[in-house]
Amino acid sequence: MRAVRFAPLKTVLVAACVGVAATASACGGHEKVTEAKTEGGYVDVGTVAYQVQISRTLNPSLPEDKSYLVGIPAADKKPLTPDEQWFAVFVRGQNFGDKPQPLVTKFRVIDTEGTTWDPIKLDTETNTLAWNPTAQLDPTFIYPDPSSISGTGPVRQGSLLLFRLDNSIYQNRPLVLELFDPAGGKEPVAEIPLDL
Repeated sequence: MRAVRFAPLKTVLVAACVGVAATASACGGHEKVTEAKTEGGYVDVGTVAYQVQISRTLNPSLPEDKSYLVGIPAADKKPLTPDEQWFAVFVRGQNFGDKPQPLVTKFRVIDTEGTTWDPIKLDTETNTLAWNPTAQLDPTFIYPDPSSISGTGPVRQGSLLLFRLDNSIYQNRPLVLELFDPAGGKEPVAEIPLDL
């Protein structure tokens, strides 16, 4: 039988504190992050840290993807052309501050040529997975609620932003999700590159 050697308690506590400090810094602590390096990275808008859980092209013939394509307004519901596709971005936010904070309500996708796309304004009564912050996010809380339908699942744990993109995106990558200050402003305050 081999003897197991444990690290001294002081070493374990120091390591835990370093880990917590690194997480706080990356997730809205003292050092603000406005540009993520990858899709899974966090960016800060106020004291709320945002993360893209996953982004991907949707296939309307798949049952799971059909569930994302509900609540589309009539003006946007026309059939896709051969040069278009549905693209889903699943976003989550967590308030690391000590006061309630409004959540971002304005997003945009931009390519390397400067072409931009706004998300489709989904009917949130019909599509319960859609990004729809209706109140401020309390301290330590996560949006979407981890116990909600949009907050659970093996693939996505975020609320849906749905875009209708044209196929030029493949020539003009990377795509970037831009986030705008909930208080207003014409310029984005944070950005996350999207995997495509």
